[in-house]
Amino acid sequence: MKKNGFTLVELLAAIVILGILMTIATTAFSNMLGNATDSGYKDFESSIKNAAINYFVDHTSNLPKVGSEVAISAKTLIRDGYLVSMKDPQTGGKALTCDQNSYIVIKQATSVNGYNLNLTYSPCIVCSSYKSSTCKATRPSPML
Repeated sequence: MKKNGFTLVELLAAIVILGILMTIATTAFSNMLGNATDSGYKDFESSIKNAAINYFVDHTSNLPKVGSEVAISAKTLIRDGYLVSMKDPQTGGKALTCDQNSYIVIKQATSVNGYNLNLTYSPCIVCSSYKSSTCKATRPSPML
């Protein structure tokens, strides 16, 4: 007599293998989402730096003097049209933005023949669950 079907051991082995594959897939997908979110925050840092560069091209009188620094808020850059509002990638682009507490600090170490060529930009993006590594302990004051 010929038997058709699977034994209980064969079915359990198939379920265990599928469970292992699902665990691997879920972990990989979770890591991929985390990397995409981190990439979104890094893009914000790059965007605020480019916005500050453009802002100071038009507002050279606000550039810091040699040995000093100036901070400009994301809200100022948005208000003046140099930056668009930054939606928080952690919340899936819902209503939360990263504009309220985000800023960039511009420092001039030295002057090269009277030109402002030695500027450093330190963006500070503050969102729901992310804070840039370049953020200072306290928010700089005064802020443009």
